[in-house]
Amino acid sequence: MEKKRICYLVSSLCNEGPVNVMYNIIKNIDFLKFEVSIITFVPEKETTRMHDFSKLPISIYQLSKNKFLNPISLYLRLKDTVNEIEPNVLHAHCPRSLYLMAFLPKKFIKIFTIHNYPNEFQIVLYGKIKGEIVIFDDGINAKYGVDLQGFDFVKIRAERGGKMHHKFCVIDNQTVITGSYNWSDNAEYKNDENISIQADPQQATKYSVEFRNLRTQTKK
Repeated sequence: MEKKRICYLVSSLCNEGPVNVMYNIIKNIDFLKFEVSIITFVPEKETTRMHDFSKLPISIYQLSKNKFLNPISLYLRLKDTVNEIEPNVLHAHCPRSLYLMAFLPKKFIKIFTIHNYPNEFQIVLYGKIKGEIVIFDDGINAKYGVDLQGFDFVKIRAERGGKMHHKFCVIDNQTVITGSYNWSDNAEYKNDENISIQADPQQATKYSVEFRNLRTQTKK
């Protein structure tokens, strides 16, 4: 019988509640039936349980061993790694992995274990990662776009009859990510694209104003 592949997503393997719960789940799993992997997102702390997890018959993928990555780079590495593993099930164990997992292809079964209720502490710790989204309401996004259920998003049409051709992201009104890259599979794997990450609050403010203008457009 072919083994089912389960991939656990978690920020790191530091000695905290969610990681300890995950360790007990994996330690008691039937490895004759399941092939287990873990993907982590940030560098390990001194309190890491990496040594304990390494003793188990599993694969561990560290997307960032030495430094913190920006959200776009982190997501792209995550997507490549998940496509390499081809798991039957993705199981997220922290807010960061939940947010990023939502944008992965729909073919994967996605599970999230809630270890604590998101409140002011989570906002201080992680920031308002979820944010807001504006997308162009066309057939391509309807057929090939990511599943945005649960996110604060709006669909709009271009005011002048063409396409809403913006491709940018504003993070904390401090950083702008923009360029020809339109955050699609074609852009990532087939096209020649460019992307610029600008840590410029003044520029970010200008893009934030444009974003607000887009959100208030009436769907035509």
